[in-house]
Amino acid sequence: MDYRKEIINELIPYFEKDDRYHLACLDSGFGTIDQFIDKFPTRFTNGGIMEQGIVGICAGLAMTGKIPIIFTICNFLCFRALEQIRNDVLLHKLNVKFIGTGAENYFDFLGPSHTCDQDDKKIFDIIGLEVFDPYEGIKELLEKKQNKFFKDNKDKLNWDKYYAYDLSECEPSEEEAREWFKNFVGDFMLSEKAGYIRV
Repeated sequence: MDYRKEIINELIPYFEKDDRYHLACLDSGFGTIDQFIDKFPTRFTNGGIMEQGIVGICAGLAMTGKIPIIFTICNFLCFRALEQIRNDVLLHKLNVKFIGTGAENYFDFLGPSHTCDQDDKKIFDIIGLEVFDPYEGIKELLEKKQNKFFKDNKDKLNWDKYYAYDLSECEPSEEEAREWFKNFVGDFMLSEKAGYIRV
C-alpha cells in the first residue's frame, strides 16, 4: 500500500465533516493533492518553500480554533522548521498536524537534501512531537496475525524440530491494510494535540 498516495484520500472525510481543517502544502504533493484542492479550494494554502513561515501561520490558525495540517517532505519539516515547530506549536500546546511525505528515503533519487532516514522520528521525539509511523504500525498488525497463526495451529505444528513455517498467509490483505490505515489516520486526525505522520 502506498501511504503517500492514500494519506490525502484519508483526509477528505475529516474535511467534509469539520470545516476547521485547513491544509497547507509546501512545494510537494502536486498531482497527489489536485483533487483535494478542487474539492476544498478555500481550505488550502500553498506555502511554497517557506517551511518556517508556514508553521508560524498555522500556529496562528490553530489559535483561532482551526486545525491546520502541514504537508511537505519529511526532512524539510525536521531540519528546516524544527525551531518553529517546537516554539510556535508545541510550547503553546497547539493542535497543528504535520504530514511528512517521502519517509523511508523515498526521494533518494533527488539526493541527500531530500532524505533523512529515521532522523525525523528521532528529532521529533526529542522535542516531544508525537510520531505516527505507519511503517512500524503495519509491522504490529503482521505480528498479531503471525501470533494468531501459531496460536490457532499450536496442535498441528511440530515444536520438537525447527521449521521455517510459511507465514505468507499472515500478510495483511489489501483490504485489511486499507482498513488499518484508515483507523491509523483517524487516531492522528482526531487527536487534540499536535502530531506528525510520516508517509
